[in-house]
Amino acid sequence: MSNTIHLISDYERNSMENDNWYVSTTCTIEALKGLGFRVILHSPTKNKLYFVKAIKILLKKISRNDMVYIISTDNFSYDKFTLLKLFRPTVRIFWEIHGVEEELFWFRNGTLAKLIVAKNKVLRFIYSRFVTASFCLSNPLLEYSSKKLKIKNSFLISSVVSDKIFDKPRKQSKLKDIFILNPFESQKNFIVYWAGGEVYPWQSLDVLEQVARVIYRLDKNIIFVVVGSNLWHKFSFTDNIVFYKRTTFENNIKMASLSNVCLALYSQRIKTVTGYKFYYSPRKIIEFMSLGKPVIATKNQEIEKIITHSINGFVSNNDASEIAKLILLLKNKQTLSSNIGARAKEKIYSNYRIKNLTDMYRGYFKQ
Repeated sequence: MSNTIHLISDYERNSMENDNWYVSTTCTIEALKGLGFRVILHSPTKNKLYFVKAIKILLKKISRNDMVYIISTDNFSYDKFTLLKLFRPTVRIFWEIHGVEEELFWFRNGTLAKLIVAKNKVLRFIYSRFVTASFCLSNPLLEYSSKKLKIKNSFLISSVVSDKIFDKPRKQSKLKDIFILNPFESQKNFIVYWAGGEVYPWQSLDVLEQVARVIYRLDKNIIFVVVGSNLWHKFSFTDNIVFYKRTTFENNIKMASLSNVCLALYSQRIKTVTGYKFYYSPRKIIEFMSLGKPVIATKNQEIEKIITHSINGFVSNNDASEIAKLILLLKNKQTLSSNIGARAKEKIYSNYRIKNLTDMYRGYFKQ
């Protein structure tokens, strides 16, 4: 049996424009290497003939007893590489599932969008027939894999962070090229930070705006820094909000580390194929907590596995007044804020590092 895994991911493309997949892929690679696997990364380019060319290249590199690990992202670009099984029947195919078919179309109600979703469902189900096992980033995705896709060997894993995130503190001087007026420069400012994918309506930017309105009436030294927003939701109130376009992972981490509170708000209205309101493993919450920051997040069964209310963070039913009170509490009680942040960091350090993912894989690969 070969110990070589060929990992297919959006690693290189996203490392330049939005390196969430870059970071995720890096953690997966390191966790698999922790088991002694030799991991070879493939990130095919996306031109019209990329699939045919990439298949030919991969077939030259993949031996009959190798394994193929496909990180299945929100646009399903690489799902089709599961068809390698047709040319190498003895190769084992693994999927790491990050989302469902409707993900990119929840905000589109037209006939074309519905047809695309229907097509994606059929194709993904067909491709899944060739999958040896799937690794799912949350319980809802595990249910989706086992019940919707009928993948018998479906396993639960969690998002993790690299140990590097616990390293040296970031300095605000490094942010001078990001903002025209740097909100982190004034010691009077109490910074509430939010970052996320602006195209996804499950991000509750409407609630964030409501919170900002409430806070502005109570304390004008509290500033909201919002990164990667303003596409699906147009803000009508911006008096205490500073916007910045989507940026790199490292810049996000710098800004979060210099903030006082981090928000992770998700819509409680959106329905998914599994019936859950929000089904991802919330990576950004794990990253915020790893920095020792108190996080206020939407109450949700996946999130509550990470955040214990009033112990290492706070959860809310997206009530703007309640969230505003929590922000003011954290501003006015610095000791409480520090203790919450310290317990948050300890939670992640103990449970959401690469070594924890390696341990999960170890049990599954034995099976």
